[in-house]
Amino acid sequence: MFGKWKMLALSALLAVPAAAAEQSPEAIVRSVDEAFVRHLEAGDVKGILSLYADDADVIWPGEKDEAYDKKALEPMARDFVAAMKNGKLVQKKVQARWLGKNHVVNSGHWEETSPGPGGKPETHTLRTTEIFEKKGDKWVFVVDHASRGEAEAPATGGAAH
Repeated sequence: MFGKWKMLALSALLAVPAAAAEQSPEAIVRSVDEAFVRHLEAGDVKGILSLYADDADVIWPGEKDEAYDKKALEPMARDFVAAMKNGKLVQKKVQARWLGKNHVVNSGHWEETSPGPGGKPETHTLRTTEIFEKKGDKWVFVVDHASRGEAEAPATGGAAH
């Protein structure tokens, strides 16, 4: 006979697979991230903002690019749209999993190509940790943390000490 706690644990375990049958965590991540890229390419700041919860935590690679609500995110998004006017953002890796019935986490990689000094294109790897929450019938970012991968320093040829 199942005890009360065993029944609750079983119910919790079954909740995520039921949600997964609806849509996989990878599909959720790709749909929101693809919408982000579409809005970015269209220069649509309001569209980008629509993908975030009102109280989303956003940390992007720029030193001062942190926001903890949409009001603070808007100028960051506007600056990013302007910086990427002649750039390209391509998703390279999605590593998503359920955090619960209405939450998905993703550890991903992007490739960002944008004008560098003198207008010459530069390509960087971005690493992201994203948490999505289902609000009503829509998935939105509640955490969007991106960091820029740095190239390895050239070897100096000397022995390590």
